[in-house]
Amino acid sequence: MKLCYQYFLSLISRNNDADRKSNNNDRIIIEKKFNSKHIEHLKLNKTAIYFFNN
Repeated sequence: MKLCYQYFLSLISRNNDADRKSNNNDRIIIEKKFNSKHIEHLKLNKTAIYFFNN
């Protein structure tokens, strides 16, 4: 579970770094990509869903 949590933290920090270096349109594209990856991963990883719900 700890590895899973760190994976999500790394995704979030990468997304935030990209936000700072881009304009608003790029930020929206990055958020869409991030959200779709995030949701896809949650669907595949039931442990992650359990972890974030508790």
